[in-house]
Amino acid sequence: MLASFRQAEAEWATADNGLWHARYGERIGDLRKALDWCFSDGGDASLGIDLAVSAIRFWDEQSSIFEQLFQIERAMTHCTSVADASEQMAALATSRAWAMTMLEGSR
Repeated sequence: MLASFRQAEAEWATADNGLWHARYGERIGDLRKALDWCFSDGGDASLGIDLAVSAIRFWDEQSSIFEQLFQIERAMTHCTSVADASEQMAALATSRAWAMTMLEGSR
């Protein structure tokens, strides 16, 4: 999943928009399941943080604001338990701020 969403992030600027959405849009269920496992007891929080960061563009493109906020905040709570996650925390915080701005603007 991490490789797939890193690929999606890398392709976003150059791929045809329709093709990009067709290729990655259907992965939302897999992404949710992967993040659920990562942030569960016995999961891999570090992997979940990296996965959440790599999925930011996906959530932005899908306009999944509520999902984005939920997953980003969940990842942020785990950053304190992962060594050297300052870059990921910054990306997550930026994404959270953007999603909150978009949510406020839609009211």
